[in-house]
Amino acid sequence: MYYKHLSSGSSWLSLLAAAAVTTLAAAGAAAPVLRVSVDQRGDFAMIGNTFGWDCGAMAPAPVVGNAPTQAMCGANTVDSAPDVYWRSNDNGTDATADTTITSAQARTQAMLNLPAGAQVTHAFLYWAGNSGALPNEADDTVTLDRPDGQGGVVFSNSVMALPADIVTTSNENSGYFQSIADVTALVQAQGNGVYRVSGLTMVELPNVDATVSFGSWTLVVLYRLASAPPRNITVFDGLDLVTNITSPVTAQLSGFVVPQAGFDAKLGVIAYEGDEQFVGDRLLFGTGSLNNTDSVSNNLNPANNFFNSTRTSLGMAVSNVGDLPQLTGAALSMSSVDFDVVDITDRVTAGQTSADIAATTSGDVYFLGAFITSISTFKPDFATSTKEVSDVNGPPLLANEELLYTITATNSGNDVSVDTVVTDVLPAGVTYQPGSLQIVSGGPGAMVLTDGAGDDAGEYDAATNTVTVRIGAGANATQGGNLAVGESTVISFSVTVASDASGTISNQATIEAGGQQGAPAETTPTDGNGGQPGTPPTDVVVTNCPTGEECIDSDGDGLIDSVEITIGSDPNDADSDDDGVLDGAEPAFDKDTDGDGLINVLDADSDNDGLTDGTELGLGCDDPATNNAVGNCTPDGDSGQTTTDPLDADSDDGGVSDGAEDINLNGVVDGTETDPNVGADDASVIDSDGDGLSDGLETQLGTDPNNADSDNDGLLDGDEPNFSLDSDGDGTINALDPDSDNDGVFDGTESGNGCDHPDTDVSAGNCIPDGDGGATKTSPLDPDTDHGGVSDGDEDSNHNGVVDAGERDPLNAADDIVASGGGPGGTPLGDSLEGGAFACAYGGKGKPAGPVALLWLAAAAWLLRRRRD
Repeated sequence: MYYKHLSSGSSWLSLLAAAAVTTLAAAGAAAPVLRVSVDQRGDFAMIGNTFGWDCGAMAPAPVVGNAPTQAMCGANTVDSAPDVYWRSNDNGTDATADTTITSAQARTQAMLNLPAGAQVTHAFLYWAGNSGALPNEADDTVTLDRPDGQGGVVFSNSVMALPADIVTTSNENSGYFQSIADVTALVQAQGNGVYRVSGLTMVELPNVDATVSFGSWTLVVLYRLASAPPRNITVFDGLDLVTNITSPVTAQLSGFVVPQAGFDAKLGVIAYEGDEQFVGDRLLFGTGSLNNTDSVSNNLNPANNFFNSTRTSLGMAVSNVGDLPQLTGAALSMSSVDFDVVDITDRVTAGQTSADIAATTSGDVYFLGAFITSISTFKPDFATSTKEVSDVNGPPLLANEELLYTITATNSGNDVSVDTVVTDVLPAGVTYQPGSLQIVSGGPGAMVLTDGAGDDAGEYDAATNTVTVRIGAGANATQGGNLAVGESTVISFSVTVASDASGTISNQATIEAGGQQGAPAETTPTDGNGGQPGTPPTDVVVTNCPTGEECIDSDGDGLIDSVEITIGSDPNDADSDDDGVLDGAEPAFDKDTDGDGLINVLDADSDNDGLTDGTELGLGCDDPATNNAVGNCTPDGDSGQTTTDPLDADSDDGGVSDGAEDINLNGVVDGTETDPNVGADDASVIDSDGDGLSDGLETQLGTDPNNADSDNDGLLDGDEPNFSLDSDGDGTINALDPDSDNDGVFDGTESGNGCDHPDTDVSAGNCIPDGDGGATKTSPLDPDTDHGGVSDGDEDSNHNGVVDAGERDPLNAADDIVASGGGPGGTPLGDSLEGGAFACAYGGKGKPAGPVALLWLAAAAWLLRRRRD
C-alpha cells in the first residue's frame, strides 16, 4: 500500500491555486492539493454513495434497498457509526445491507445524468474509509463498472490511485484514508448512466464499537456546455481532521471574478463522519476574520450542525433513481457521509476575487475530503469564433492555386475583451500573398493592412511565417483593442499553394484576449468549421495530378476521380449520398463529423440532427444526380432563405438539436416550431423521455415520445445514426430499425453499448450488450465497416461485438479475402473479382472501396491510359 501521512493537526485547506490560495491556518499545515481550476461554460456534478448503514441511528428508510432492523445488525449498534455494509445486486436493481457482507463484497452505485450536450472535461473518483490499521494504510484500488441489467457489466475498470493522491490520517488508534483517481477518459467514453464501485479494503463493520467510522465513494465531474454561462470551477481535495482541538481549519480561495450582475455561486462539500446526533460543527464562508455569523446553512444543513449525514443540493435532498441503495438524502440517511452543494451567492459581491473559508466544531469529529467552488465569472469567450478557407478557383484545389482565409472573431462571453490579438502560423505548403491582409469588418471600416510591423494593426512576419492582427477598439501597432460582448471582427488574407503540394494542409488560427473585469489572458483556437453552413473546413485537400495526366472529373461534381476513388465516393455519381448536395460541395467532404462511420460525402445527415445536408444548406432535390427514390433528400421549404449548419447539430447552441426544433424537417419554421437559429427559444422544447428528440419530432417520425429507445436496440432514439433516414432501404427508419444497415449486428452492439437503459426492453430481442464495453466499434450504417468484402455480421458470427476464436475481424479488411473463397468462419466470399472485391468499389451508394478493389481499379486505370496513349 502507498500512503501519505498527515498529522491530526494538518490542514489540506491551505490550498495553493495558481496564485489562488493563501494559507491562513497556523503552524502544522501540510502540503495540500489544488486538483484543478478551470474557466469554461458549464458546471460540475457530484454523485456517489455510502458503503455503510448505521443501524442504530434511526435513519430514514431507503427508497430502494433492504436495510436490516437493529436486532439484525449484530452487537454495538448504539454507536454513531455504520454497522453493516451495502451490496447492490448483480443486475443493478436492488441492494441489501447485513452482517454477512464483508468490505471486499461491499458495492454501491450512483446515477450520472449530465445535461444534453454536456462535454466532460474532468472527472475524479474519490473513495474513503477506515483502514483499521496502524501504521496508516489506504485502499489504493477499486473496481468501477456499470451493470448491464442481466447480471453482467457494460464496462469494468480497475482504478488505482497514484501514491501522491492517497492521503491518510489517524484518530482514536484507527487509520483513515481518502484515495483519488483521475477517471476523465473513462467518464468521457461511458457518459451518462450508472457507475458502481466495489473491491474495497477497509475495516469490517459488524460488531465493532466505533464512534468514528465511515466508508463512501464520490465522482466529481466537470463539464463544458455551450449554452451555459462562463464559470470558474475549482476542485480542492485532501483529508483534514476537524476536532475541537484542531478547529478552526481555514484557507483563502481566489482565482475567480464575480460579475457585476446576474451571477450565482455554489460550494460543493465532501465530508466524512459528520453525525446528526452531535451539534456544534459549522462551515463558514465569507471575507476577513470569520465568526459564527458567517455560517453556511440551508433547510437540511443547520448552521450549527452542517455535517449531519445528508446528500443535498441547494437546500433540497438528493435521491436519484438508479442509485443503489437509493437513499432519501435527509439527515442520517447517508450514515456518516455528507455530499452537499450549497448556495453562496449572497456571500460574494460584484467584483470580488477571493473568499475565506473555515471549518469548526465544538462537539463533533469529522473529516473534510474535498471542496468544489463554482462561480459564474466575467470573461470574454471566443469559443465560437470561426475560420473559413475558400478555394478561389473552386474545387478541386490544385497546386499553385489561391486560398482565401477568412477569420471571424466574435466575443460570445459576458465581459469586454482587452488586448485582443489574432495569430495564424501558416503551415508548410502555402505562401502568404503580399498585400492581401485586411480587416473586412468590425474595425474602422474595411481596410488593407501593410505587411510590415510597427505601422498599423497587422503584419506578416516572413521569418516565422505568421500573420498577426490586433483587433477591437483602440487596437494599434503594439497592442490589441477591446471587443464588446457580441461584437465581431472579420479579417482575411490569401495564400498560394506550393507547386509540389499534395494531400491535406491543416491550419489553425488562435485568438488571445484578457477580460476588462480582470480575467487573465486566454488563448482560444478557432473552430475551423466555417462561419456559415457550407463553407469549407480549415483542412484542405490539395490534388497534384501526376505529370502528363489531366485531372479527370467524370461526374462534374468538383471532386476529381482519383480523389473520389481514394475516399470511397462514386466518381460516376455527382451526389453519392443522394442528399441534394453535390460531392464536391459537401462541407468537410472527407471528414466523419458525427462519428457514425460514414464520411460526410457519403452521409446524408452529417451532423445527425435529423435534417439532411441539402435541406440545411437550403437546396432542392432537382439535380439529376440526386436519386430521390433513396429517400435521403428533402427540398428546403424556403429555397435557402434560411439555412442551418450541416456540421453542427445545434446551430444556435441553445441546447436542442436543429431537427428537434424543425419537427417536420423541411428547413422552415412552421406553426409552433421553435427556430433552430435562435437559441433563446430552445428551453420551451419538450423532450419527455430525454432521448434528444423533441416530442413533436418523435410524433412526426413515428417513434415513441415516452420511450427513449423505441426499437429497443440499446441506442437512444436521438443517438441512432441518421435516425430519420432508412439506411438499408427496408422501409423502416433507423430510429425504429434495430439493425439499420442489415448486417446482422444490432445498432447498439455496433456502437459499443449495453442494454442497461431502463427504456431498453431486452425481452424484445433487439439488444445484445457489446462484448468489450465499447473498446471496439463498427458502423451501424455500413454493413462492411472495413470494406473488405464481407459484412460485419458474417465476420462477427455471434454478433456480440468482439472478435472471438474462429471469427474474422470486421475492422480488418485483410482477413476478408482468402484464396479458398471462404474465411475462418466458413463464410463464402465472392466467386470472382467482378462479383466480389470489384463490386465493393461500385456496388452501391455509400460503399467505400475495399483495398483489393482499389488495386484492381488502379490496374484498370493504367490499362485505359495505355490504350489512350
